[in-house]
Amino acid sequence: MNPLRSYKIGLLALLIVSMLDLYLWYNGLLLYRLGTLLLIVPILFLLFWNLLKTNLSLSIALFFCWLGDLFLLHDVNHTIQILGVSSYMMAHFFFIESLLRIKKFSLISFMMGVLFFGAYLMVFFSNILSYLKDMKFIGIAYGLVLGFLGCLSIMNFFIQQSRLRFSLFGGIFLFSVRDVMLTYNKYYFNEDYFILGVDIFYVVGLYLILQYFKTTESEIQHAKEPNFSTLNKSSKSQN
Repeated sequence: MNPLRSYKIGLLALLIVSMLDLYLWYNGLLLYRLGTLLLIVPILFLLFWNLLKTNLSLSIALFFCWLGDLFLLHDVNHTIQILGVSSYMMAHFFFIESLLRIKKFSLISFMMGVLFFGAYLMVFFSNILSYLKDMKFIGIAYGLVLGFLGCLSIMNFFIQQSRLRFSLFGGIFLFSVRDVMLTYNKYYFNEDYFILGVDIFYVVGLYLILQYFKTTESEIQHAKEPNFSTLNKSSKSQN
């Protein structure tokens, strides 16, 4: 099958599964979400197979996202909650590992990220920290890891500004907003107040992150390929 056609079919499958998951969540059919929410990461894995088969860090990151989804569906006690948050945090560690392959580092650009995500996390924790109770420590640790990932994405953008690099920041930011919504659902409202944004931001955020790495890897591979037209011109000039 044509790769482009396969990719479009995968995107359609991702859209259908995401919409079905929203429908099940809205209608309180949480048990059936085992067949929808837990399909999102595998579909993304197939969509980005060419990237993930050569990038172990991203593959492991997606695996921990899937584990986080699994624990999220079985959020029945404190231990499961910690396992869920820890799984997503491990996913961010492996996203960070992939981003740390950036050859350039700009302290000024990184500090701009610190200002943005620092203010963002301070506002969030000032409103919700007292409600986290025995989840305060893991919540703060998770926020710091995600904030560091966000700072790297902002630094990456300001080193070389482009839509692609901004989309990486957008994906990470959407993922973080999704986490904020989940936290408010669980510890502030004590009900599923936010539903639509949680699913959409999660799927779109992960897609944007993976699309960035896919395009970047393709550009790197293309740069490594010999330019035969240039070689031919140089050989002719020598002759």
